[in-house]
Amino acid sequence: MEIGFDIIGDLYLSPNDEFNWEGKPTSLYCIVTGNVRSDIGKLQKTLKHLSECYKGVFYVTGSHEFDECNDIHDRIHTINHICQRTENLASLWHHVVILENIAIVGCNGWTTNSIHNKKVISHLHHEDLLYLKNSIKKLQTHGDVEKIIVISNSVPSEELYFNQIPNDYKTLLDLNHCIESDTEKKIKYWAFGNSSKPVNVNLDSINFLNNPYYKDTPYWPKRIGLEF
Repeated sequence: MEIGFDIIGDLYLSPNDEFNWEGKPTSLYCIVTGNVRSDIGKLQKTLKHLSECYKGVFYVTGSHEFDECNDIHDRIHTINHICQRTENLASLWHHVVILENIAIVGCNGWTTNSIHNKKVISHLHHEDLLYLKNSIKKLQTHGDVEKIIVISNSVPSEELYFNQIPNDYKTLLDLNHCIESDTEKKIKYWAFGNSSKPVNVNLDSINFLNNPYYKDTPYWPKRIGLEF
């Protein structure tokens, strides 16, 4: 049998944008790669709406969610609290979800951000990279896990910008360095955000893909499926 996941992200919804996802799901589950809304109230409304459209929504924060906050850690706590209180919605901040034989692990990544203190962003980036490496390493010997989906808001490597590197790109270690921990080759998909260029490529047996939203054009989920 197959488990399907709809990928959406980089919505960058403004206060006046109406978001209605009814009738659009193509899978039971949804992966949200961040950059949804900066306003916390409207972010909560959007995530709740998605959680009513799917059996499960797996979400990582994007840098956009922190545009209107003074304290990043306080905002992370608030978003995690929202996810805990919302049925069918899971924040992947330091939290791995396992469905059948598939593990879903994710993080923000903090590769680009021009608003907050550079030292804070660098610390968060290295914290997320270490978390990914350790989580993937542990999942190699997890008897119930045969496949892994990685989710990040950040583009996993400079290569995946395809010569369109943003001006605020930080010279930090690429997130895909965590792949060295995947000794059993369990990672099958890596869904990411933070890029306006549609990507769907296979590199080293891993399918890297995103699904950015272009305003004023029809937007649909990008579906992936894994056998279990």
